[in-house]
Amino acid sequence: MVLPRSVEEELDERHAVARAAYLNRDIAAYGALFSPDLAYHQVDGTVIGRRQLLSDVALQFRRRHKRHGISVARICK
Repeated sequence: MVLPRSVEEELDERHAVARAAYLNRDIAAYGALFSPDLAYHQVDGTVIGRRQLLSDVALQFRRRHKRHGISVARICK
């Protein structure tokens, strides 16, 4: 008999998937986690949609890549 998973277990699984997608800079996998009608409430109270959230995350991925490139360049000197 398969027992139903708890809400906590399901949230933990989704969080792990989101974290893996973020760490791998996989915007498609990250975006697949959010519904098209997402209303994301930012810390400052601004509400943005899925398109803006994914645009912001893609920018973070590019910035993170550049920082890692700089770090590697400094280590290699």
